[in-house]
Amino acid sequence: MGFIYFISNLFFHAIHLSFIAFYLVGWLFSETLWLHLTATGVMLGCWYGLASIFGPGFCPLTHFHWKLKERFDVKPATGIYIKYMLDKLSPEAIDEARVDRITLQVTFGILVGALLHAIVKVVS
Repeated sequence: MGFIYFISNLFFHAIHLSFIAFYLVGWLFSETLWLHLTATGVMLGCWYGLASIFGPGFCPLTHFHWKLKERFDVKPATGIYIKYMLDKLSPEAIDEARVDRITLQVTFGILVGALLHAIVKVVS
């Protein structure tokens, strides 16, 4: 596969994991709250707004990462990045529907927390 694949794959993992980490904690800090809400809007816009074209839950990062993998004859067993990473970390297969459900619950839970934080910030 070579050096180019290794570096490109590493790049996509770094970007994806950084975005996930930012989504999980970026809303907690007033300095990054508005960037977090913007990122949330873009993410939900991709997941739902582009669903009619690419299918529900579309993520451009995953899309291009998987295209890279396909180019080097690597076929991920799932189309969901979080499940892909959990499968890498876990000795047992994890149910895709469960990963989807938990991802949505965490996403909307954080969205509610971020919106409440924004309201408190504006009011005070």
